[in-house]
Amino acid sequence: MQGSETKRHWQSVLAFSILPTWLLLASAPHLASSRQANQAQERPSAPLEIRLVEPPQWQKGCLNISLDRINHSSSPLFLPDMGLYIYTSVKELRDDDETQITQGWINVYGASDIVSWEATAIAPGATVHDRECLPAEVFVVNLKTKTRREIPVHGKLRIDASYFLTEKEWQQNKSSNEEMLRTPPDQWDKMTRHDPKVVTIYSAIPCRKPGCESFCNDPPLILRGENRVLPDVFYLDPDYEVRGKKVSEELARKFPACSAPNSEPR
Repeated sequence: MQGSETKRHWQSVLAFSILPTWLLLASAPHLASSRQANQAQERPSAPLEIRLVEPPQWQKGCLNISLDRINHSSSPLFLPDMGLYIYTSVKELRDDDETQITQGWINVYGASDIVSWEATAIAPGATVHDRECLPAEVFVVNLKTKTRREIPVHGKLRIDASYFLTEKEWQQNKSSNEEMLRTPPDQWDKMTRHDPKVVTIYSAIPCRKPGCESFCNDPPLILRGENRVLPDVFYLDPDYEVRGKKVSEELARKFPACSAPNSEPR
């Protein structure tokens, strides 16, 4: 990258790095136990429900997601502008032992370096319909090894929707985030958090092409340190792409299609 481009990149990375924890997880691989249910509401009694209108399906290289967010409470809820996040499942290989695999998630939709703390009210009984087109691949970057490569979107989806019960909660969240931007990082642990509530559902991702069904159902492999980094400016450095291609080729050699390693969630 040229000097001015590098400077702009790190200014953006610094700005993004001071976002609150719940938002940071949207762009980093969130490692957690995966769920086996095709679609399971994490909190069925929550005021906000997420419901898939139809199963995800591939059309013209795009994974179409059609879902509803429904207010089941007797009062308005407040949906953050940055309140819908969709992840693809991944398997992270340990550097020192490639037989040790940790289940995790990489954000595909929702994470952005353009930040908004605004929210929109949804009336009792009302429904917000969302239709999104997810890419077939998502890029991951390892800042330590200076690689950038794409991984396929397959395995399972995790969909998170956040909300505030009251306008007061939303305004408190907005104020605390704005205050955080003015506060030195070493003082953040002293600040009071006002994070939104979150509901989650899971869904299988269909195969893009027939055959090798077991591979389609298995999450793609990533190496420790690979994240989705925003803003994605590393394509400006061709060396990142060259090194990333070598990583993908090595993983494909060790774990060929239809022979990807399987492991139980830990």
